[in-house]
Order: sequence, then C-alpha cells, then structure tokens
Amino acid sequence: MKARQTTNTNNTNREELPITPISSFKILSVRAMSDGTPTANIEINGIRIYGCKVMARKSDGEAFLAWPSTKGHDGKYYNVAYAKLDPEAQEKIIGEIYQRLDANQG
Repeated sequence: MKARQTTNTNNTNREELPITPISSFKILSVRAMSDGTPTANIEINGIRIYGCKVMARKSDGEAFLAWPSTKGHDGKYYNVAYAKLDPEAQEKIIGEIYQRLDANQG
C-alpha cells in the first residue's frame, strides 16, 4: 500500500504541543481507500479515534499518521482530533497498520 501525499493546512503550531505519552494503543480496524491509502480506527490510552490515515510527507515521502480532518468552507482541512506522538510510537502504530492491512489482503 502507498501513503497518500498530504495537503493539510492546519493553523496549529504543533511544535509547541507536548508529546502525548502512550501507555497503550490498539488498532481496531484497517482498510485501504480506493487510491490505496491505508486508513485505521485506533485506540490510544483508551480514547478511540476513527478515520486516521497513513500519509506521506511532501518533503521526504516519509510516512506519518494523519489524524481525522474535515474540509472547511475556506477549502482548508482541519483536524477533528490530534495528539503529538513521539517518532517511535508513531512508527509502531504505522507498522501495525501495515501488518494488519497485509494480513487482511492475504
């Protein structure tokens, strides 16, 4: 599966947000969108988040977890949930999403 390029233009300065410590996470379900973008419903620290996507950064193509968002009247996308994750936690979650997706297709 491929990670879709992102065009999210949120106004939040994420550099200032603290990293959310993860005591537990669970992948509830995964699927691939028609364009191949992996999506997942996940649970982090007991909070369920529906509609996360694995996207690719424009700058380097590296995969990251994109939070669910909606398109505003101005044409920009705005997150409906967000947690700043440390790179290792994000990598673990993305890895499990890909594993579950591969298992579903195999």
